Amino acid sequence: MNPTLNVLLIERNAMRLRIFEAYKLSEWKLIYLVLLQTMTTRPELIDVQFFNDLQTHLQRSAEDNNINPLNHEEWFEWLND
Repeated sequence: MNPTLNVLLIERNAMRLRIFEAYKLSEWKLIYLVLLQTMTTRPELIDVQFFNDLQTHLQRSAEDNNINPLNHEEWFEWLND
């Protein structure tokens, strides 16, 4: 991989983490659930990088709390908690 590109990716990931850490997890969960509900009428949201970053952040947070994000029942219970 190009070293410059690698540095940019690392910086982007660090910035993303700072953004997510600046707000409460409960607020990110709410935003995610609202976006998820909106996808029925705006399916293009699935391709938005912010949505993907948010989902990844929440999945990692869930795993840190011993929640399996691949178990949909467990995942949605945690999101709604």
